[in-house]
Amino acid sequence: MTDTVLQSRSVDAIVSPSLDYSPKRLEHGQLTMTKLLPLANTQAVTLQATSTTESLFEIPAQVISLAESRLQFDLDLDAPAANISNFVHALGHVAIDRISLYTRSNVYLCDVNNYNIYSRMALPRAIPIEDYLKRDVGVAGPVIFGVDGTAVTEMATGLQKCNSAAANRPQYADKSADAGTALGTGTFVTAPTTAAVDSDAHLVTFLNSSFSAYNNLVQQDGNYRPAVVNTFGTVSEAEPRYLISNKAARSAAIASSVRFDIKLGDMVGTIFSIPQNLVFPEVLIMRIQWAGLDTIAFKGVSQAAVAIGANSQAYTSVVHPATTVTAAVAVAGGAIKNLNLLLAVETSQSLIQQLTQQMRTGGIRLTTPFVFNTRTTMQNMSTASIMQRLNRGHGKSLLRVLYSAFTSGGTKNTAFDNYNLTSQTSSVPSKLREFYTLLDQQRLQQHNLNVANGDDWTIQKRLLKDNVIQSGDVHRANWVFADSWTGKPLAEDKEYDFVDNGVDLGAERLYNVMITSMANNVTLDHYLAFVVQRDLIITSTMITCQ
Repeated sequence: MTDTVLQSRSVDAIVSPSLDYSPKRLEHGQLTMTKLLPLANTQAVTLQATSTTESLFEIPAQVISLAESRLQFDLDLDAPAANISNFVHALGHVAIDRISLYTRSNVYLCDVNNYNIYSRMALPRAIPIEDYLKRDVGVAGPVIFGVDGTAVTEMATGLQKCNSAAANRPQYADKSADAGTALGTGTFVTAPTTAAVDSDAHLVTFLNSSFSAYNNLVQQDGNYRPAVVNTFGTVSEAEPRYLISNKAARSAAIASSVRFDIKLGDMVGTIFSIPQNLVFPEVLIMRIQWAGLDTIAFKGVSQAAVAIGANSQAYTSVVHPATTVTAAVAVAGGAIKNLNLLLAVETSQSLIQQLTQQMRTGGIRLTTPFVFNTRTTMQNMSTASIMQRLNRGHGKSLLRVLYSAFTSGGTKNTAFDNYNLTSQTSSVPSKLREFYTLLDQQRLQQHNLNVANGDDWTIQKRLLKDNVIQSGDVHRANWVFADSWTGKPLAEDKEYDFVDNGVDLGAERLYNVMITSMANNVTLDHYLAFVVQRDLIITSTMITCQ
């Protein structure tokens, strides 16, 4: 009995918090935002129609949090003609063609080409739905689209909820065809014979009308989805926003401006999303290559105020399909202005000393994700094979692959067209119809995935748990297929990208997409984005990423 008591006393005791009076100290960081301007103070960059221009920032040798830092700028667009709208693509960081972070000796810690495409594919799949639903909702009109070159305070982030605040604006059919038809039950007429609507009875085709004047841009609950005519999407704020438009009627030509606020932690799969504070022994260079203006924005859709009766004053300024239609064309010109980087700098002296001492003595070794991608153009092929070999030169392990097919060479309204359904009522895919993927010649799916039957959506549900892609319809509206070896849903990968994981690349690997059926007579750009892991080593004398 005595021995038992003595043994129990040698075991660590678990003390209830209500009885634990021992002193404790919580060590935590204290970040402050430091505004950095581009080199040569070039806060204004004129965007070219198709070629890229660049901006450079110097990242000082301080203890910083890349994930909490923010890139801010205004996108100013020249005035269109009277009653014409400017549109800006809203899903993904579409203004950035390439993002790089490197040392003066050209050690690259991040280098993502086609970043605008990659961010559109990755961002809605990597952001947890809780984070997403707390983001501000930009409303079409002056709330997010400024006028006369002045951006407003509400900012575009690259991933915002559907603009449902503008949903209660009806689309109209020809009153001669639908006189007396109740709201929401009218038949849409593509070529109405009159521009006037003179009574409430003529407010037809409510909310869910397709509208040919949008030239492959379809309104659904105030959201504009880049898709084919007669296709529209989910009635839900959970669907991401695809376009920002100053769609309120304008009788005069007015320039417009959108303010962007991009949290670097949203650059998922890169060193920018690393959660730890970092200190580097030398100044780093962050280079941004801006996308061509033709892939960022466009103009189109004539608009007019329509008088529809004294009892419907809320609808006195709406889009009307009987006005002159302007096809989606390039904006006259645009520029990046007020460009700055809000760098999150650590100010806690104790933590600064600890991290600096660690770098000077044993050094800092971290696992960090790294993205590279490929583009393969297939012209009018019904079957195809896309492959990529991976080895230690790419990284030490493979975490995941994102695959999507876009309209080849898309610009303006088709710049990010990876919609993969012919219409709302048709199950025939408009691009990819049937495929499967392989690793090292071993099938990752035991049967061909038929997109029309939803096979791809069924398999993806596990990976798309708790993220922005909430339905098969939203999945098809920005179609991406993912293979992952992290053991986690994509929305949790931001937490585990910095833990050794994935498929070992010590031996060469071969990844394949086998396409057994594509839509007839379509030319597609097939993008593969590979997220791998590398070792980041920081000492007092050097930085390596291997």
